[in-house]
Amino acid sequence: MKRRLLQLAGAGATREAITKDAIERLTVIRPPDELQTCFAELVRLKEALKEAQEGQLHAADALFAALQRRAFEGELWLGPNKESEPMAPISQ
Repeated sequence: MKRRLLQLAGAGATREAITKDAIERLTVIRPPDELQTCFAELVRLKEALKEAQEGQLHAADALFAALQRRAFEGELWLGPNKESEPMAPISQ
């Protein structure tokens, strides 16, 4: 839009040189209300999906942090209960 206004005002023009007449001649596209409503709904759905995914990311990060903490504190076990033997260290 800025480029179009500058073209209407002439090459090398400054903002002060843009006339009211040039602005009045500028064509502005306005989509139908139904299309604008449809677009707004798509944006709303996209934002809702984004928020849900961010929540899932935070949950996954929290689970990974808990797993990592347990691993470094030696609390991970092979078996289904705590009576099982702890995992043996990985030998290289």
